[in-house]
Amino acid sequence: MKKNLLLSISTVLLLAGLAMPVLAQEHISIKELNTYPEPLESATDVTNHPLADSVVTITAVIQSYPRSSGNRSYNSSDNSIGSIQVFVIDTAAASQGRAGMSMMINESFSDEMEELETLNRGDIVNLTGSLSFFFNGAQFGIAPDGISYVGNVNLDYPEYAGLLEPWEVDLTEINIANDDGTFQMNLDNYETYAHSYIKVSNGVISNVSLGSRVDYSVNADGTRIYGYDTSLRYRNDRPTYRTVEGTHDYNWRRAEDGDFEPPVGALANVSGFLTLSGDDPDGVLAPSAEELWSINPFEDGVLWRQNSAGEDIRLVDGENGFEWPNDFEITGLPPVATSFTATPDTSIVGSGVEVSFSLTAEGPVGDVGIDSVKVFYQAGTQDSSYVLDTSNNEEFTGSLPAFPEFTAVSYYFEIYSDDGLTGRYPTSGNEGFFVLDDAVNSIELVQRTTDGGIGASSLADKGVVPTDITATVAAGAADDGFIAIQDRAAKWSGIFVEIDDNTGILERGDRIQINELTVFENYGLTVATLNDFSVLDQANTQVDTLAVSVLTQDVTSIPGIEEYEGVFLSFSDVKVTTNQADGGSDYGEWEIGSRQGGDASVDTLEAGEGLRINDDFDFGSPDISSTLNEYVKVGAQIDEVKGFLQYSFGDPKLVLRSLEDITGDNWTYPRTDFSLESPSDNAEVTVTSDVEATWQASQDFDGNNVTYEWVLYSAADTTEIIAVTSDDEGAAAQATLPYETVDGLLENLGLNEGESEDFLWNVRISDGADTLAVSQGYEIETNSFTPLYYTLTLEKGGPVSNEMEGGIPQTYDLKQNYPNPFNPTTKITFDLPEATQVELHVYDMLGRRVATIMNDRMTAGTHSLNFDATRLASGMYVYQIKAGSFASTRKMMLIK
Repeated sequence: MKKNLLLSISTVLLLAGLAMPVLAQEHISIKELNTYPEPLESATDVTNHPLADSVVTITAVIQSYPRSSGNRSYNSSDNSIGSIQVFVIDTAAASQGRAGMSMMINESFSDEMEELETLNRGDIVNLTGSLSFFFNGAQFGIAPDGISYVGNVNLDYPEYAGLLEPWEVDLTEINIANDDGTFQMNLDNYETYAHSYIKVSNGVISNVSLGSRVDYSVNADGTRIYGYDTSLRYRNDRPTYRTVEGTHDYNWRRAEDGDFEPPVGALANVSGFLTLSGDDPDGVLAPSAEELWSINPFEDGVLWRQNSAGEDIRLVDGENGFEWPNDFEITGLPPVATSFTATPDTSIVGSGVEVSFSLTAEGPVGDVGIDSVKVFYQAGTQDSSYVLDTSNNEEFTGSLPAFPEFTAVSYYFEIYSDDGLTGRYPTSGNEGFFVLDDAVNSIELVQRTTDGGIGASSLADKGVVPTDITATVAAGAADDGFIAIQDRAAKWSGIFVEIDDNTGILERGDRIQINELTVFENYGLTVATLNDFSVLDQANTQVDTLAVSVLTQDVTSIPGIEEYEGVFLSFSDVKVTTNQADGGSDYGEWEIGSRQGGDASVDTLEAGEGLRINDDFDFGSPDISSTLNEYVKVGAQIDEVKGFLQYSFGDPKLVLRSLEDITGDNWTYPRTDFSLESPSDNAEVTVTSDVEATWQASQDFDGNNVTYEWVLYSAADTTEIIAVTSDDEGAAAQATLPYETVDGLLENLGLNEGESEDFLWNVRISDGADTLAVSQGYEIETNSFTPLYYTLTLEKGGPVSNEMEGGIPQTYDLKQNYPNPFNPTTKITFDLPEATQVELHVYDMLGRRVATIMNDRMTAGTHSLNFDATRLASGMYVYQIKAGSFASTRKMMLIK
């Protein structure tokens, strides 16, 4: 870490309320990175910051312990993680207030990441880097050598120590609760609270889903916020993590810590850093909103260190004088269930069966008793609840009535203690069963949620389910990279299928008989495992008739998101609303919106309001280029788009089987990411015959034919000099430049034999509607491609002798050049027993082509060609001939 002479100077400036930049960049406050010239109208507007990608310097206090960061997966084979997340606050917050003064540092694996992970809470640093965005979340990336240590609030600058404490807030300032039970971020306060370290006092913990990654909500002030697990201390899926040589390892949960399991109904003081993570575990985000703030607790009062022998030491806040923050403090515990039994205790029951149950409970401490227990159950669309019977306020009993076949029943219990707190059983999720006498006979019964709204399948986690379903494979692993099956053209009629050794053979159009399956939820996506099935003899040759015709507006809001999950859909007459669904971050997704006939009164969808087209899929690998969206034309009208609805990262998305699922003309630009082959970059060509240029063939994603033209430019200012249509009337990926044309060009420039000129060249590709140059990359900021140019030196050559010496040779032969060594000219002679195309090239010892002597058809005979190496450096060179199937190579020495 840089602790140089600038330290004493920066210390003086820091105490004066200023900060010393590490590099010669503009020094600003973090508040400027969180302030916008115009009010934000949507979460996606966050990505349109005027300082995005500008290199600036900030001075900040490290608020989160870097080695508690654990958002990225750990690779034990090389002890690496993808990136580190560190939260900071501007030192100016001590005098100007905390509003807008916080930021998250995100640094991918680099020297700067390794430097960040050696820092501690309370360190003060100068950071040089730039603002960028991950989805709608802002983050600051560090430039090379962009970290300069200033001091520590505990050792050097106690006046900044208060910035390590959380900022107590009213939760309504963060997230807004709507009357319909949905929630949304308080966008008006983004500039104030973005990335802040806040505290919610006496919040009620609810909506807990335990497991390797725990979901929970904190409820206070009539609204809620969900917890997110950026920190290792709040993740149960990191049994080990990165070790750091020369200092302490990361602060992951060891076995002695146990799992993080927030108690449902508890009161807690929860502190943490605010992020826009796209997390909505209960599907409560308002349809018109785009984001909810999440809270990221970082510490739990435990810090793991290593002693001099490298052994783990567990330090706990409050023990032996050790102090460490605890961002999740329980202030009141709810009552708990101590036992539960259900009769019958099965996931599937018959239609004439009543389910009875018994539950015992106790308060958190001995003098707190149980007041009552209430059961809440849902059967189809029916919601009911009642208070259980008890004789001693310890054991509570009740039952559920019999329900019709195919009814999904779920239930849970609330336990009320004498001191007014409420516990829940089960802690997360529900008890439940499915009413079934024979076999499930439709995909709808598998896919449908209990109440028809957002949620899990009624059969999820119910074990093996007997079925009698005949379905068509609408997307097959072999053809499309994933599996989706469907039994009719309607809502709830499709489902994704897990690929395994048995289902991997399924092809589009196969008809299958399913006898048993199991159902599970993968981050909110319903997936079936086919335990017992057979492929029927007669295939379905009309798969496309299963497509359900809908508008994008039908499937981007509740309840359509759930009703059409896994269903094969058709969208007619759509337009591209954006080719970058994630704004300033290129994650490969684009967006379409239904035009509804192009009526101006309804054709009003803008970016962020349509349906995303996914470029990836957890349950397969569709053969869709990850760069497709870069070539999609914003505003293009498409006749039809077909695909399967999925839900991931908080958004409904359409999964395509292939580009054939899109019908339309001119909705993409021709691909410009092809390579130029010859002449190579910086090649020198002596013009003694026709010049040939070649490149990699390209395509247009929408299927239009493409043509090419070779273009020569001035090396000084890229002014176009000449454009030549490629061979085969523009269809070939090569162009033959006639000797007369090139020689005349050089002559017009005033060049004499042996003189040369530098040029640039590239290729333009056209699909008949748009013409673009070959590119070296895509710029998301301008939604455009950066042209690629190769440098080419053309030398005006002398006459080439094609005279035959003697009779017709009997064999091909390449003779040694003469003289050899030479300076600067030599003669190369070769024999041709028949007329053929001849290529004669010169290469340096690194294999780079440095000159083309001949590339033309020649008659049979012995030929001699002159080679002028005036522009080449002394050294060994190789010359190679290719004539028909004959190829030969010799060496020659140039001595100057």
